[in-house]
Amino acid sequence: MQSLGNVKVLLYDPNLEFLGTIRNVLRESGFGDISSTNTPEAVRVALDCNEVDLLIGYAHAEDNALCTIIKDVRDRRLGENPFPVVIGLTDDKHRDSMTKVVNAGFDGLALKPLDPPVFRKRIEYFLQKRKPFVATADYIGPDRRQDIRSAEAFKAQMNVPNPVKIIAEGTSRTMMMQQVSEVSAALDERKILSDVRGVNWIAGKMTAANAVGNAKVLESGIRQLDMISHDIDWRLNRTIYRHVRELCDSLLEVSGRLMESMNKPNGKDIEDLRDLAQKILNRCDAEHPDTIRAREGQKMPVAHA
Repeated sequence: MQSLGNVKVLLYDPNLEFLGTIRNVLRESGFGDISSTNTPEAVRVALDCNEVDLLIGYAHAEDNALCTIIKDVRDRRLGENPFPVVIGLTDDKHRDSMTKVVNAGFDGLALKPLDPPVFRKRIEYFLQKRKPFVATADYIGPDRRQDIRSAEAFKAQMNVPNPVKIIAEGTSRTMMMQQVSEVSAALDERKILSDVRGVNWIAGKMTAANAVGNAKVLESGIRQLDMISHDIDWRLNRTIYRHVRELCDSLLEVSGRLMESMNKPNGKDIEDLRDLAQKILNRCDAEHPDTIRAREGQKMPVAHA
């Protein structure tokens, strides 16, 4: 028997009056712990304090305050729970704008003005399940692919905790956060591997661009490399891939030199980059993560839908 009274809901919209419709729909569905705000700063504070299981908020491509916040949450840079269910509210029906919002890591979008019965069904869906997550070099969030046929595509997916469903079923918040912690660690491992493969791809692209003197591609590659290298550095010690720390420190140094000499990058640094990327990838791929965990006596993460 589900009890939604303990599910923490946060509503966000610059127009607080609009949120009355959503609040009524939620109360009719059984939700009781509902807060609302008209400032993105309050949303950030609530998420940082792990006070949100379900967030329903205004998201617009040109006013990307909420998009930035959700990306920080999914990246584990805000709060301790990267898995709150997040539904964006938008009045912009342009495909490009909606894609930009979705790519921040939202679970779903709802168009304004709302149709209460339709919106209620959307909420009920998230009481039962949510899409599995994927971690790539530039995205963490629900898998958006419509056609997933290959074994590799399925392997890339990860079931993550659904706070709405977990709390509604009576699990304590402490136990839910334990699940979140375990799966977050596994997600970091996925992200590290995606980052390393991203560096490997960027290194190949930069080598080809340097051979023909394509400055635009080189600059783009260097900026991508800097972003990914710092992400690897930030996550590494929280994962089982700590054994590649020395190589990743060297990667950070090469990335820094390339950023400093962006207008005229050193060819030797580009060669070193490709070599480093391949070495890190080989070291990470040498053993299955579960093998390393077993050797270190770590608990295997369990994903909860």
